[in-house]
Amino acid sequence: MTPAPASILAATAPAKSAEPATPANPAASQPQRVQVKAVAPAAPGSSRAKIDSLAGDPLALPAAQPSPAESRSRKINTLITIAALLTIVIGAGVVYVPRWIKNMGQNGTGARPADNPDAHVAEYVVGPVLPNSNPVWSLRPDVPAQPLRLANDFRLTIAAQPPLRFNPASLILAAPPSPFAAIASTPDSDRGAAETISIWNLTTQSRTAQFRLAQHLAFPAISRDGEYYAGQAWEESSKSNRVEIWSTSRGQLAHAISNPGPSAIATDVVIGFPVEDQVAILGVDKLQVWDLKTKAIAREIPLPPRSIDTHVAASARFNLVAVADSRRLYLVDLAEGKVVGPAPIPEALASHRNRLSLQAIEFSPDGGDVGLVFDNRQSARRIAVFDVATGRLKEIHTPAAPVYRGGPDFQWLSGGNGFLVGAGILIDRATSAQAGQIYGDLPDEGLGGVLAGLLGDDRALIAWDKHPKSLVLRSIPVAREKASWLKVSIVSASAVKYDQLACIGREFGNSSGTNSALLQNGRFIDRSQVFLVVETAFAAALADDAPASVALRPDQFALIADGQARAPIGTLTPEGVFSVERPEYEFRKGDSVAPRRSIVFPCSGRERSIALRIGNAFQALDLPRDFSPAPAPTVIPSIAERLPGSAFSAENDTQAVVVDLKSARLGTFEAEPAIADQAALRVTYSPADSWLLTVTFDLTVNAARIASRTVRPGAPRLGLLLADGTHIRPAVQFPGPLPETLKAGEKIQQTCLFVLMNDPGRSRTFRLTYDNAPVAIVKPDTPTARSVP
Repeated sequence: MTPAPASILAATAPAKSAEPATPANPAASQPQRVQVKAVAPAAPGSSRAKIDSLAGDPLALPAAQPSPAESRSRKINTLITIAALLTIVIGAGVVYVPRWIKNMGQNGTGARPADNPDAHVAEYVVGPVLPNSNPVWSLRPDVPAQPLRLANDFRLTIAAQPPLRFNPASLILAAPPSPFAAIASTPDSDRGAAETISIWNLTTQSRTAQFRLAQHLAFPAISRDGEYYAGQAWEESSKSNRVEIWSTSRGQLAHAISNPGPSAIATDVVIGFPVEDQVAILGVDKLQVWDLKTKAIAREIPLPPRSIDTHVAASARFNLVAVADSRRLYLVDLAEGKVVGPAPIPEALASHRNRLSLQAIEFSPDGGDVGLVFDNRQSARRIAVFDVATGRLKEIHTPAAPVYRGGPDFQWLSGGNGFLVGAGILIDRATSAQAGQIYGDLPDEGLGGVLAGLLGDDRALIAWDKHPKSLVLRSIPVAREKASWLKVSIVSASAVKYDQLACIGREFGNSSGTNSALLQNGRFIDRSQVFLVVETAFAAALADDAPASVALRPDQFALIADGQARAPIGTLTPEGVFSVERPEYEFRKGDSVAPRRSIVFPCSGRERSIALRIGNAFQALDLPRDFSPAPAPTVIPSIAERLPGSAFSAENDTQAVVVDLKSARLGTFEAEPAIADQAALRVTYSPADSWLLTVTFDLTVNAARIASRTVRPGAPRLGLLLADGTHIRPAVQFPGPLPETLKAGEKIQQTCLFVLMNDPGRSRTFRLTYDNAPVAIVKPDTPTARSVP
């Protein structure tokens, strides 16, 4: 587990709600048709608001005053206690101070001797951060959710329907315990066409409806009885977010709702179906419940305007709706038409060099908690758990699990003892550590299975597209890993300290991950941090009851520094080049190879004891005192070719792209690439004996590049053309090489680094090229000095 930032530990207590909610009627646990009922909030500062505030917060009530006799007795007891403590402190000093002085003389530096690393690990409690925040409201949670239950050997084969092809990633489930599911298909020759939707009852394994949409609908939802399918689309002509609700049995549009706004809403608008013939939506600034039979609003509740990362979720019986973004959380009592909150969300949950945003929200299976997941889709993920009854922030999890795309953004495991995030990553709630992973590749089913979500009894539903044959839905067990499966032994381990490392790879702007025409030296932005590289060889034995193969994941490698576990930020390649690929290895029964890894950790260099942990194995390490010289990487010449001399004086070719040059400068270049959550690096780019030209520009696409089923266009080739016809390819590109497919009108900002072997003072004008055609004139700033490493 990655230790949580101190700013998260110091999360401030949220402010009290102006009007705590009245506990819900227990009878409201069953689905109810929403009735319009206006609820007037208490006016700020009014007597009612003050009474409600005191009633909702016992800490705000006046404290009872002690009697004079009680005060005298407390003073006497306090004096006796102080005298006893002074006696204990003086006695301890007589015994332990001489021992401490003696140890200082033996150690020379005054540092304590290296202790048993197992003792430090025992002192380090792995688990979620438990913020000490105050209650915000008083509310009765909804009833527990009943999971969908399918047979353990459930397998549904859906026959192919040429020319349609199913999209397994489109499979959605109705709110549990409903057995209904929907899946989309499109013509194989035109995957951008409007989808055909198939509705299936998973319990009876029968298709109940099939219809074709008029347009693509994002963030779809299906009613519990399978009678309605809803989603959203942006209408440019009316500047509104259009919600369409389709009758699945009739295959017709049942209702459409327009939500005017300045732009398309990028998160879910359809909340769900409170009852079979009602739909709830979250527009720009209000929550609405529509009756699908009368086409009238049954409930409208104002809310603060939504943000770009606003997400919404409903409880099991739709009594409560949670609405949140990266700053605050509200709960809506739908039956009462009342909004409670907000519960403030600590800034530390989203704070990062690459800021995190809210990705999903969901109520726990027992209805008592609501979980929010934040991530930046690159390197960091955090999970916050709020108490539904009080609005108190209970837990903050910072799992060291990889941030993968695909699969559900966030789901609770059955029983509420863990989370499912991304492409099947299981997080244990008690420890915040990864507890396993759901794989969509099964030997008896094939590759490419897509995780649809969790089922009851710790099972998951996965879909396999076997085009041109069938689509297969299958229930598989969600097995947590057992510590007894894998017994690791560390064969050897030693630590080396570096103040800088060679950083060459795609994450540092190179199209090739092995070498570069530049020296690229990376240091931590926080100069109090240095690189600690642990060279280790390790082996493992698999237990008889273990699967055929068991993987050691990146989070199972850790440095125990002064009792604190630190996650690795990458590894060194055999050439001594830093890579952000974290260590992992898959052991198979019968393997006898002891893999070797050079694992990179951040450290201060002032640690008093360090140890390596791999799985369940520990080994103490000697502290490196001095820095070791970083190995010099292999530097290849810059890629150059010749173009006809007439190309340099040709007009800019704007048929494919238009380039707007922003800057061009000669000299050393520095970048801060986004890599790992706890590793903020600054990388210096400089050639050994030449000039470095950095060109930044905006590129607007005029002619689209589209890949067909048989032809791949290849990535566009950028270059720098000199007056003598020398044509140089960029050594480094930020944020990376241009994509193979480009849409007309697409705008991209690009930075290219070119290595010039000759003195640019001879020719101060260059041409930027796109697919060997000149597209811009480049005149760099006057260099102040030659680029040197």
